[in-house]
Amino acid sequence: MSIEVQSHLLDKIKMAQISDPYVNKLKSDISKGKYPEFVIREDGILSFQGCACMADCKELKEKIMNETHNMPYSIHPGSNKMYKDLYQNFWWII
Repeated sequence: MSIEVQSHLLDKIKMAQISDPYVNKLKSDISKGKYPEFVIREDGILSFQGCACMADCKELKEKIMNETHNMPYSIHPGSNKMYKDLYQNFWWII
């Protein structure tokens, strides 16, 4: 994923996290010392084991999946290549 696309998506993730009640509850709990596997990065984005946490925002999830699917290097050499690419960068809150 290019730096420009990634930066744009991270901005959208940050905005979606701000309005997500579950993410806000996690951030509050983290500030109280709970859930050490989660961190709030310097840019304010909640992450889990190094992956940005995806707020429950259908439009944003679809955008990320579409952009990942349409990247030039996403040639699908295996049936789960796109899944592996997404799994390395994002943690999906359901």
